[in-house]
Amino acid sequence: MGTLTLTLNIDQPEQLYGRALTLHDNVGSTYTLPVNDSTLTLTHLPIGIYHLTLPKGRSQKYRPDTDYVVIREGKTHFTVNFTALQDSAAHNEQLIFLGYGDMPFAV
Repeated sequence: MGTLTLTLNIDQPEQLYGRALTLHDNVGSTYTLPVNDSTLTLTHLPIGIYHLTLPKGRSQKYRPDTDYVVIREGKTHFTVNFTALQDSAAHNEQLIFLGYGDMPFAV
């Protein structure tokens, strides 16, 4: 069994608070923990490689730098760095569909 101490390196940690962090192993077991601090500890984890499902943020979206963590016997310290994603104005575009005679029929 191992213990994981996970440090979330993010400029606005409140963007992740209250969201769920999930570890998935290869056998189908899932370990879920709410994010309430920038340092989280999970104990009594079986040794192995886990897929991390991390929250992406609320109003500001972030990209974590890793998706996997290796749990070894004893204590494992791991840091996940989050990079802020830049917003695009493309999602504010308006489409106007023109029909017969170039008359708009849908916006």
